[in-house]
Amino acid sequence: MNLPAAPTLVALMLGSLVLSACGPAADSPEAREKQMEDYAAQHGLDVDVSVGADGKAVAITQETGGNTVTTGQNLERPADFPDDVSLYPGLRILAVSDTPAGRMLQGQSDDDTAAVAAHLREQMKTQGWDDESLPATAGAPMTSLRFVKSRRTVSINLIGTGAQTQVQMLLQTGG
Repeated sequence: MNLPAAPTLVALMLGSLVLSACGPAADSPEAREKQMEDYAAQHGLDVDVSVGADGKAVAITQETGGNTVTTGQNLERPADFPDDVSLYPGLRILAVSDTPAGRMLQGQSDDDTAAVAAHLREQMKTQGWDDESLPATAGAPMTSLRFVKSRRTVSINLIGTGAQTQVQMLLQTGG
């Protein structure tokens, strides 16, 4: 999957800093969105920027190579994401990607990997998913979970980073 390169994100962040110095005419969220989108276009990027009422970028969406990627600090659960796929409570969604392989969510939890894994196993089972995860390897830096229901598969990677857990979830649907 082709995610935006670091220079892309840096250009957008620098652009938002430049735009933060604009005067009152640029204070509406719509005006700020357009300014950031125009700035990105000047650097060869076609993005859609969503700005909150506070004038700060909430989400940046880019289509690249047949993939749609949305990044932000605390994105909403996508409205069309299946209700029977459990998300960890308090998960901060940082990226949502639609790719030919499926829909990917990436986020972060303030809880440790064991707590996140136990909760997801219990909730996915409650939602009728079969747990096909391989046994965890002691001392491994990543825990991988796999759930199957009908013609759908959810693969989850949990990566501990101190007291926090990075969550990568891929939902694949059979044709």
